[in-house]
Amino acid sequence: MILDHTHISQDGTKQRVAEMETTHLLNLIRYKLRWLEKVVQASESKQDKYTSKLYGLAEIDVEDAAYQVERTIAALTPYIFEAFFRGEEVIQNPRFGDIVELLQFVLKRDNRLIVPNGLQLPEKVQGEIIDARYEQDLFDEGEFPSEWDM
Repeated sequence: MILDHTHISQDGTKQRVAEMETTHLLNLIRYKLRWLEKVVQASESKQDKYTSKLYGLAEIDVEDAAYQVERTIAALTPYIFEAFFRGEEVIQNPRFGDIVELLQFVLKRDNRLIVPNGLQLPEKVQGEIIDARYEQDLFDEGEFPSEWDM
């Protein structure tokens, strides 16, 4: 569960993410995002394989980079959620702007995602949309418990 996620520091100390010092929390998020930035940059590199091998340059294909980004962002979710929860304390921290810029670079957007006409959503996402519509129909028909009323 996100709220009781345990963080294990380099020295083996365990604590809930919610108990972390704000500076430590932001440093961890920033460190992981900087690593992802390098992964994305390596996947976008225009170096040919020969040059990469000859000089030992990082080389990663787009699929592997996307996989690493997805997994790392998923692992960072409890930390990002906690930072969001702390609000002003985080926003006023000098690291916040850097984190936002790194996240925008890694996810390749700074606004909502706009899908061009004619592009299909993956089957998994289409199923989730159908399920969400079904749940909305149930909600509209009053089939949820009365304590859910707003």
